[in-house]
Amino acid sequence: MKEEESELKKVYEALTKDGKTSALHKVPFEVGSSEVKEAEDKKLNELLQDSPEGARYLVVGYASTDGDAKSNYELSSKRASSVATKLASIKGIPEDAVQAVYFGQTQRFSATEMAPNRIVEVWRVK
Repeated sequence: MKEEESELKKVYEALTKDGKTSALHKVPFEVGSSEVKEAEDKKLNELLQDSPEGARYLVVGYASTDGDAKSNYELSSKRASSVATKLASIKGIPEDAVQAVYFGQTQRFSATEMAPNRIVEVWRVK
């Protein structure tokens, strides 16, 4: 696990070192759910209203440490996919401009501690 955490930190450092990458929003989820709440739909729409031409997004899904690691990995995948689908449906953002990744119950890029980890981060990477 320490090796994975080290690799994850390297990825975050690479993403943010150019100053052009930023975590735009964190979408919270209920325990065991991958459903994006209606209020979050509205926030995602507002977030992308001023999206620059050619912008690309990385959607990173996580899960808490409750339950087993395999189930949490799958849940983080469903959460990331749900948010990525919402983003791709907003005002004509091309589907290939949104990439979903998921890490299960690992520490988030922007977190200093594990809990709560029932979240998806939306990053602008270009």
